[in-house]
Amino acid sequence: MIKLNKSPILTSKNYGINDFDFDDDIQPSQTKKFTNIKVKNETKSQITKNLPINNISKELNTETQTKSNFSKEYIFDKDMQNPMILEFDIAKDFALVDNIILNVCENIQARVIIKYSSFETMYHNACLKVYLSENSTLDLAVVSNISQAKASLLSIETEQKNNAKINLQVFDFSSQNAVQNIKANLYGGSSKIDLNSVYFGKKSDRLSLNYLFTLFGKGCDAKMNVFGVLNGNAQKNFIGTIDFKQGAKKSVGLEEEYCMLLSDSAKAKSTPILLSDEEFVDGKHSSSVGRIDEKELFYAMSRGIDKREAHKLFVKAKLNTITKQIFDEDLKNEILYQIERRLENENK
Repeated sequence: MIKLNKSPILTSKNYGINDFDFDDDIQPSQTKKFTNIKVKNETKSQITKNLPINNISKELNTETQTKSNFSKEYIFDKDMQNPMILEFDIAKDFALVDNIILNVCENIQARVIIKYSSFETMYHNACLKVYLSENSTLDLAVVSNISQAKASLLSIETEQKNNAKINLQVFDFSSQNAVQNIKANLYGGSSKIDLNSVYFGKKSDRLSLNYLFTLFGKGCDAKMNVFGVLNGNAQKNFIGTIDFKQGAKKSVGLEEEYCMLLSDSAKAKSTPILLSDEEFVDGKHSSSVGRIDEKELFYAMSRGIDKREAHKLFVKAKLNTITKQIFDEDLKNEILYQIERRLENENK
């Protein structure tokens, strides 16, 4: 049994938030070379030997270090108008263990979209490291559309210098075991992260999300906006932490998480955490779980909208604050299509 996304924060134990695990027999015994990838607008790249750390668990880190079948570093030293797009198409019963490094040079603006797709039973363990030099900016979207996967595991870590900014968008359309660990290190003054994350859980899916933003520099800005939909017997654990370290004066942290339950048997656990070793910081957090308001549902149905369409309408209205911020129009249309598709299936 492998323990995943364990939080060092003691209060989280009161909610059973550290109880997420899965059987180690889910992991592949070996991996084959992966070649089914399409790259558009590729920048400079090289095979990376210094593989990033997978923060989900020691066992998964060992896997990404020893069984990786795709490892590459991309270097951005010129501004980009159009995003670099990496599309991974994962075959039936295949195990993809990938390591990707994005290195954005000083004063550069870059855009990257990473897509993982499969409609078959498979396994995925992804480890992504982002280096942002001074005055650099990165728009990054990661889309996991592998709903039949035994496990979909995503570890993302950033290192940000002075005035380095990342706009991070994560869309997870679920798997049997969907796990995310996002760790942002804002080392430089006036550095910024703006995370928008969307997840869907269905049937007996199990989801674990552990987001940790650590602010070291003066005047940093960290925003965490998370929205999820659970149906069937799906279960979700969420830990969101914003940690102001000494030296982070005049920094701002905002954490918001909302989970919408579409069935009585879906379960959601959430632990929002604010920590501070510094004075003169501004930290706010909120977390809520709810169902569609019956009065609002009745009002919509009284206007001729059937129950299924009303459910879709309310979910999409909640999601609008996130989807309208998607930085690429083609990606935005794709995400809206996937959301529509999931909501159609959720309500059947």
